Amino acid sequence: MAVPLYIDVGLLYYRSDIIRRLPDAPPIEKALRRSITWDELTALRDRLKYRGRPFYVFQGKAYEGLTCNHVEHVASRDRRAVPRDSFLLQTAAARGALDRLVRLVRMDRVSPPGVVDYDEVRSYTAMLDSDAVFVRGWPNFLESFRSMCPDTAKLNLERMAALPHERGGWLSHVGSHSKPDMRIG
Repeated sequence: MAVPLYIDVGLLYYRSDIIRRLPDAPPIEKALRRSITWDELTALRDRLKYRGRPFYVFQGKAYEGLTCNHVEHVASRDRRAVPRDSFLLQTAAARGALDRLVRLVRMDRVSPPGVVDYDEVRSYTAMLDSDAVFVRGWPNFLESFRSMCPDTAKLNLERMAALPHERGGWLSHVGSHSKPDMRIG
């Protein structure tokens, strides 16, 4: 029998102090921990008046990090599109996931154009420097970044949450939109 000592999964980190500016912050934070939709994330940007400012930062550089982001987006749409031994690029889920990543930057402007050059360290630095609300990261972000960050005050405000999902995707049953009293938009 073997037990993994370390498992990497993508997580959403958010600045709790910024979310708490909203009068309904406690239910929003509860919904974030369960997983909100990408549309709800965009609605939060509008409620926090973050137009024209970095809001959600991710790893968009052409390397493993972008691949992980794409696979996570595909899996949030249709987990069957990510079988154990291969990855199917010619599916509606894969094309839709790629479209969502492009929309985050170009159309919705939720993410800054610079994400196309961001790896993990650069995305974390950009998020902290610009006071972005969200960053997609790994479980070791806070632990490993404390030694690299000259000012850890902002790191103390970071909270972990589930990555957003697509409405109607396979994570929809746990998403905040299943609770009628939870309105993010």
